[in-house]
Amino acid sequence: MSKWMKPSEVFAARLRDMREAKGLSQTELAQRATKQGRELDRAAVLRIENGKRGLALDEAIALAWVLQAVPAQLLTPPEGATLALTEDHGVDGEGLRNWFEFGDPLLARPASLETDEARAIAEARLEQTITVYARALTDAVLAKDRAGVTRARDAIVHAVFAHQRALEQSDG
Repeated sequence: MSKWMKPSEVFAARLRDMREAKGLSQTELAQRATKQGRELDRAAVLRIENGKRGLALDEAIALAWVLQAVPAQLLTPPEGATLALTEDHGVDGEGLRNWFEFGDPLLARPASLETDEARAIAEARLEQTITVYARALTDAVLAKDRAGVTRARDAIVHAVFAHQRALEQSDG
């Protein structure tokens, strides 16, 4: 059974890891955030990393920006851990990224297509995946979000080609 982690626990651990990987002290990170307009001091960074202080979404986004980190990375649980979305629902890293990008953590993952039953399951997964991506595409079009349109369109194409490759490999 995987370890369930609260989003604040994951963020704290990832923030510390990312800060250290960039060679920054807590003081330097706080100074950079303050310089960018998000006032923090070393004690605040220490408390965030130790799980003693929560942070606002504005602060989390600013810290990701200052660290030049992918925001989803700061919430992606470590391998073998689950990010607790609620008391009863959690996602792994791939699920989190699918949820952030397309609103569905359960997008189709590659499956063996060696039996007719497996092929039927893969077809159903592909249909579900394309439906989710199409919903994301529609939302992006309505919001006039060009990047979102491009990303959803590319995801649909990728899903179809990946499915086609899997069919070819199973037939080959």
